[in-house]
Amino acid sequence: MPSVPRTTPQLVDAFLLQKQVGGCSARTMGTYRWWLDRIAADMSTVADLDTLGITTYLAKLPARGMKPSTVHQAYRALRTFIRWLLMMGLLKTNPLAPITWAASTTRSRSTNLRRNRSSDSLIGCSHFTRT
Repeated sequence: MPSVPRTTPQLVDAFLLQKQVGGCSARTMGTYRWWLDRIAADMSTVADLDTLGITTYLAKLPARGMKPSTVHQAYRALRTFIRWLLMMGLLKTNPLAPITWAASTTRSRSTNLRRNRSSDSLIGCSHFTRT
């Protein structure tokens, strides 16, 4: 009987395998793989996937030149992974629950296209906050 994966990289592989079997598109799989591999490099165990660690990780992304929509993509990939960990019983509480996302980053694509794209309108890392 195979052992239960315990490191974040092992869990990412198990998650992606289940998503592949479930029929996720190649593009979606690639997006999950890209983000979750980077997250797993920073948070190598399930215990590292806590609210503070996740908040710190997401807060550093804009400093690396990532746009709010890209940071939100990371958040969505992580949210899907966390939900899977909860469903599998590998996490007991949701570390994303205290993290809220400001409406400005979750507007529909058409609304965002109509808005001013100037980086001057961005407010640092304030696109997510703890409640």
